Amino acid sequence: MQDNIKDLKKSISGRDFFKFCKKEFSNTMQNLERTRKFYIWAVAFVVFVLACYITFVVLVYTNSNACIEKFGDVCLLFVHPQAIAIIVGILFTIINLLIKNYKTKAKQYMLPKLLSFIGNFNLEQDGQQDYEYVSNLGLFNSFNRYNCDDKLTGAYNTLNIKILELDLKHESGSGKHRTVVTIFQGILVIFPCLKKYTGTTYIFRNSLFPNFKGKRVHLESPEFEELYDVYSTDQIEARYLVTAAFMQRLVDLEKKGFNGITMSFERGNVNIAIPSNKDWFEVPLLKSAYDIDNYRSILIEILNLLSVIDSLKLDKNIGL
Repeated sequence: MQDNIKDLKKSISGRDFFKFCKKEFSNTMQNLERTRKFYIWAVAFVVFVLACYITFVVLVYTNSNACIEKFGDVCLLFVHPQAIAIIVGILFTIINLLIKNYKTKAKQYMLPKLLSFIGNFNLEQDGQQDYEYVSNLGLFNSFNRYNCDDKLTGAYNTLNIKILELDLKHESGSGKHRTVVTIFQGILVIFPCLKKYTGTTYIFRNSLFPNFKGKRVHLESPEFEELYDVYSTDQIEARYLVTAAFMQRLVDLEKKGFNGITMSFERGNVNIAIPSNKDWFEVPLLKSAYDIDNYRSILIEILNLLSVIDSLKLDKNIGL
């Protein structure tokens, strides 16, 4: 489907997509723009409050006697270091929540119709239901904090695909001894493997090496071995899945900028983890809802993810 992806990208960049947006959700863009302006004013108000508070703190520190005479000793409570940390923290939290709420509403408004331009894909709200599946994958180290911001499901060629935007963390200790370690942040693409297998095989990026108890599989490509470690419960099956051609395609994909990909063949599926700290499928608050480039970029992101499947030829039963 590489040609189809190229054709879709060409359509997205041209007049066809512009006409599609105007026809399918011009009213939605109008409603979203009103919502955006409301959130901009809300954020601006909180920023104004924050600026006023910081100005007040500076005035008290530079002219404390005059401030005490005017406002009384109570003003000193608001400039105590702990009070400053709490108040500033609360205001920044409110700002972040407002921005996050807008982005969530924008996705709910736009993404379902937008996805129809590239095929049969849907936005699902409940990504938490995939917790059990993700937690049972050997692809990730142990985590105890699971967050799925977005979940896209749909059909691509003959494959039923699930795309999860994940943030996996491990939290331990409490109070001053509390630590939070990010296990994985990015995209997990899940789809059925067209080659039948019975064991489990993992392709780990060397820099993202989890604890897996299988045996190391030594393969023939030095270039591939420099980048990846393959572990499997079945040496023969691993070579059946990870062929010389497949190794070269994965190396080529790395050179194209898909850095740090790890993947597994387990539970009957292919699971591809693409690390990234960016916010995927987001409509920015500071850009007009009428700006078609907002929606072009979202669809290009999705097509780039699907192109990974194309590049690795995982949608074809050709021996991988």
